[in-house]
Amino acid sequence: MRLRNIPLIFAALSTGGGQVIRPTFVDWREEPDGFAGFKLLSTKAEVGEKIKFGPCKIGPTPHRKLMGGSRNCQVMLTLNDKAFPFGAMYFIAPLNTPEEDARLQHIVVEFYQADYPYIESAFIQMYGKPHETVRRPDCDDELLSWHGRTTEIGLWSAPKTGEGLFVFSASVFNISDFFDIGDNPDITVYAHSTITIREEK
Repeated sequence: MRLRNIPLIFAALSTGGGQVIRPTFVDWREEPDGFAGFKLLSTKAEVGEKIKFGPCKIGPTPHRKLMGGSRNCQVMLTLNDKAFPFGAMYFIAPLNTPEEDARLQHIVVEFYQADYPYIESAFIQMYGKPHETVRRPDCDDELLSWHGRTTEIGLWSAPKTGEGLFVFSASVFNISDFFDIGDNPDITVYAHSTITIREEK
């Protein structure tokens, strides 16, 4: 696995006055509230009661009202009975919030391309058909995505490099409600997050 920055882009729109436009979602009956028993927007302390974190580090957050930054911790996660060792959890927190009260924003898992058919089949069985499929003919990359009121899922594969990842993220609209960000033009900035996945040699 190579070290890369992966942009996570969510469809947050605002009017000129900064009012957040909430889209009309399809009826996604299978929409999850997290992954592998970990609920998005749980506190770091709550998640830590269920799993042992690997190394954690603190990074910046793009939204000015959440300048407490983000924390990301390495974890091992399972899909059904299959273990995936290259996982990470990303937590966010407002300024001056204790680290244990930071909230789970992203769950990220890297995998080898050989596991993609298994993951794709499991996701479709659990969450239904993807709402959007994007393919890049020049490199054979494929991105499947599901968009819900509270949760976003992305499943990416890159056959030429033999790798892929999936991401479960708290919807930007759910985050704005949870942290009471309010009607603010900067919400469009917050909708563009970046995760860094680690390198395996």
